[in-house]
Amino acid sequence: MHRSDQEGHLQQMASAGFGAILAPEHAPKLPSLAAIPIEGDPVRREVQLLAVAGRQYSPALDAFIKVARVRDWTSALDKLCRSSAPASNKDNVRKDDAQGAGSLI
Repeated sequence: MHRSDQEGHLQQMASAGFGAILAPEHAPKLPSLAAIPIEGDPVRREVQLLAVAGRQYSPALDAFIKVARVRDWTSALDKLCRSSAPASNKDNVRKDDAQGAGSLI
């Protein structure tokens, strides 16, 4: 496994055939790479909203915190995952050479 803070370095390595990388769907990618969505929900991240108790917030921040607290984030995430799920990974693979050994992102 190789880690880098430079997305470009990782993409160059994948393009050269040194493996695959995981990246957000909307991330820009080299033309030599193909995006293959991961089916299901294999990757999760916990996000927390932290605020100092008792502190007076600006009206905008106060409104944001109130909205964030009442939102059903689990249902929203499930709905998003269902609406963006690919029909099939095979439709997203691009062959980059005669042998069909394409890189992926």
